[in-house]
Amino acid sequence: WSDARVLEHDLERYFERIHLALTVLAEDYERELARPAPDLGAVTRRALTLQAELPDLDTLRVSDAKGDLVAGGGVRPGTRVNIADRSHFIALRDDPARRFAHSPPLVTRLTGRRAVMVARRVQFPDGRFAGIAVTAV
Repeated sequence: WSDARVLEHDLERYFERIHLALTVLAEDYERELARPAPDLGAVTRRALTLQAELPDLDTLRVSDAKGDLVAGGGVRPGTRVNIADRSHFIALRDDPARRFAHSPPLVTRLTGRRAVMVARRVQFPDGRFAGIAVTAV
């Protein structure tokens, strides 16, 4: 295998892990949204568990349908961080058939670091947009 082929393989595996973690987190959030009283603390705990299992991932978070970060690493109750204007959020909000999206390089609002965001759509049980699960690369 050439160096380029090894790098390609490693990147494929990295993005597979990202998609898997985002899918697990999104599905947990969707289950909570189906309950009469969603437990966002449980969603945060799941995000932190996934991060511990996949240490090469940055912090995992979820937003609500308005774009407010509501659970995950670094999300503090009472502190509003909104991402509704970000391209990855808009792409997933506006296209119900789209499952994943990524941003161009940007400066994150929570950490101030440069990153590319990778996100997965979250839906209410009736299929309406409920927010996103997101991580930084």
